[in-house]
Amino acid sequence: MKVLQLLFLVALFSGCSDTGERGAGETVDADAPEIRLVAPPQDSATADTGPPPQDAYLITQWDAAPEPDAEPDAEIVCTWGAQEDCDLGEVLQGECGKGSRRCFNNSWGACQPVTNRRAEICDGLDNDCDGENDEGGERSQLVKLSRPCFTQLPATVKNGLCRGGALVCQEQEDGSFGYGPDCIGEVTPSDEICDGLDNDCNGLPDDLPNLGNVCTTLPEILEVGECHPGTLQCTEENPQPVCVDEVTPADELCDDLDNDCDGLIDEQLGRCDCENPLFVPRPETCNGVDDDCDGIIDNEGNGLNVRLSTMCFTNAAGELVPVANAEDFPRLSPPCVGGRALCEQNNDGEHGYFHCAGEILPGRERCNGLDDDCDGNADEGFRHGTAAVVFGIDISGSMEAHEIDTAVEVADRALQRLAGNANICYIVTVIGHVEEPIVVPPSNGCVPADGNQGINAREALRNVSQGLWAQLANAEGSWDLIYDTAIDDRDIDQDGQMENVLWHTDPNNLNGGVHVDFSVIDHRIVIIIGDERGQTNRRLQQATVAEQVHASGTIVYVIAPFASVRGAVTNIQPSYSMLFPQINGQCSISLGRNYCDYFYPIVRGRNQQEQIAEIEASMEEIMGDLECFEPEAAEEAQE
Repeated sequence: MKVLQLLFLVALFSGCSDTGERGAGETVDADAPEIRLVAPPQDSATADTGPPPQDAYLITQWDAAPEPDAEPDAEIVCTWGAQEDCDLGEVLQGECGKGSRRCFNNSWGACQPVTNRRAEICDGLDNDCDGENDEGGERSQLVKLSRPCFTQLPATVKNGLCRGGALVCQEQEDGSFGYGPDCIGEVTPSDEICDGLDNDCNGLPDDLPNLGNVCTTLPEILEVGECHPGTLQCTEENPQPVCVDEVTPADELCDDLDNDCDGLIDEQLGRCDCENPLFVPRPETCNGVDDDCDGIIDNEGNGLNVRLSTMCFTNAAGELVPVANAEDFPRLSPPCVGGRALCEQNNDGEHGYFHCAGEILPGRERCNGLDDDCDGNADEGFRHGTAAVVFGIDISGSMEAHEIDTAVEVADRALQRLAGNANICYIVTVIGHVEEPIVVPPSNGCVPADGNQGINAREALRNVSQGLWAQLANAEGSWDLIYDTAIDDRDIDQDGQMENVLWHTDPNNLNGGVHVDFSVIDHRIVIIIGDERGQTNRRLQQATVAEQVHASGTIVYVIAPFASVRGAVTNIQPSYSMLFPQINGQCSISLGRNYCDYFYPIVRGRNQQEQIAEIEASMEEIMGDLECFEPEAAEEAQE
């Protein structure tokens, strides 16, 4: 309101100016009273209590005379509403230190900021107001703003030695600010050299042309005697590939080598021995020569008067294999161990290693608590369960009476040992009496070893040795017996019907007999005792029998008396070899054994006691296997 009053007065004073010319005929009345314009002070009473008096604002006199005690007019500092820049540098830095102030009532107001703190950008200014220009960003505040860059193919960056650089924020040639132009710190691809590094940044270190190729420093490649070309390879000493491992001609020496690569060995050097100055001593070998020139032939060297020897083992072919290092032995578990062979001269005058002493070779796994095959497991392969043991005793005229008696006696003793095992039953048959195998009475099928009111295998064995069984058939029929054991209670032709073998008990009535329930039998075992080849009265083929033997898991043992081991192996074993347990299509043969593991040749014509002992050892081994068929519950009860 006061502002409006002042403006009114200013306008009024301006309108009352008397500087203009008076009109014609205008006069001033000298007697007229002086007119005064008085603007009384406005107080709250006059302002708030209705309209003022009629002359309340009437100015009746303008007294422009100065007051004697009036102060001079104030100096004009600024025009009202004016604006100017100001500096906040003492409080804020960078762009934040720039301010602006405005004029009010002839004085400048406070300096106010015009720019707030913001992220630094590349413009030559301190945008984040920390006293530094164009620094930091996402990186450290101690470095200039930059952007990643790489001037080569993007595929090479970060491969090998290549690394990207940085475009740094800086003043450009035109005075503006921007990034670059130089990509500072980048590592770009360079020519590949031999240093183990990927210089050309293609992901492959030292991938130089022709690296690994055959090379030579000779006019042409020489491959005669000891000479051979080298290969281009990188070395630490050379930045480029060099020819490495090349052998070039050298002076000839007495060393059993063609050193000068002319196709001749130790030529024109005289006798190559320790007396020749060109002789090259070498480690002692088993050859009848003093190789190391210590004055002793085939010794351990260094003047030791100890015969040369080597570690050894016998391979599956029965050949002695020298072993230089223990790790070269076949991996076998105890009790198998390698041996040691001495250098010696044989009857033909040859020097070498002929006997591997002290070795223990793997054998067929037996039921004896030992790891016979040295594979780390004892008695493996013997699945617990019930077993049927079928004896086929050859009573042909070629069998000597004491051989039959011995076999019966040994089998009887074995049965005594197994008599307490109710899970094994026995079928005792004779083969060769008639065309079919005959079950020997009093047994009438698969009977226990002993007891059973006299109807047992031991009684049947005694009847075999009574001489009541003359050979009446043309063939012994051993294959027929094995075949019947393998097929009984099995559907071999896939017609839904089980084969039901009739086990004959009366040689005079081959239409009658008994049936044995093999469906409850886990293991089928046949033991043939005879001196004849495997034979059949049914025109069976060994392959046909073998197919059923292996399909049913039947195990066949053969005890074969003969004039010699070689004769038995040559004449009898081949007729059963397909029926024995197989390894890689061949009958199983343990190391150190020259015939099938399940074939037992018994040599005739010696002391009868020795022959009996050999039959007994064979039968003991076979019967020992049967003990591992005993159920686990029975074993635990015995323990």
